[in-house]
Formats: sequence, structure tokens, C-alpha cells
Amino acid sequence: MLTLAISLAAVPPLAAQTKKDKNSGLDRIEGTIESLDEEKRSLRVRQRNRANMVWTILYTGETAISYRNEDTTAEDLKVGRRVIALGRFAEDSVKLQALLIDIRSGR
Repeated sequence: MLTLAISLAAVPPLAAQTKKDKNSGLDRIEGTIESLDEEKRSLRVRQRNRANMVWTILYTGETAISYRNEDTTAEDLKVGRRVIALGRFAEDSVKLQALLIDIRSGR
């Protein structure tokens, strides 16, 4: 039992496992859209180069959405497309509040 407690204490918070964008200092998640909920304005992204990490990314009307750095709308967010999301994790949350979502594949 003590071994389990020690091993759980050594696990870093999930947000610490994301990369920081070197230009903006924001948390960065890069991966493929696995599911999309337009009503809740959220998407689940399977992160590349991680052991099947799936993140929930939230967006608002204020979130900048682009396709390869060209302005677009949330209508271009589709399952299977690769995206890069920049934003911040809320206190004690594993959901990223996106300030920018850039779509890297599709169309």
C-alpha cells in the first residue's frame, strides 16, 4: 500500500506534461481531433508522440481559429484533422482553454 502511495505522489500533474510554446509561453497541445462537441465548444485531441494522451480543449467565440495561419472559423474543425492549440489550463483542471487553434491538415 505504501508503494502505491509513493508512486502516485511521484506522478506530475497532467498539465505539466504539455509543452510550452517558446514564443508565447502558453501551454501547447498538438495532435489529431478525435471527437468534437460543437454545443459545448470542446474537442478531444489525441496528442502525437505521447502514450495515447487525450486532451479536452475548450474554445469560445474569442478563440482565434486558423487554417495554416490563415483566419478561418470553427466550422473547419473536423474529426481527423491535425491541430495545434495554444492556451492555458484553469486552476486544478486538465482542460485547456484555447486562445488559438491552428488547423494543420484537411480541407
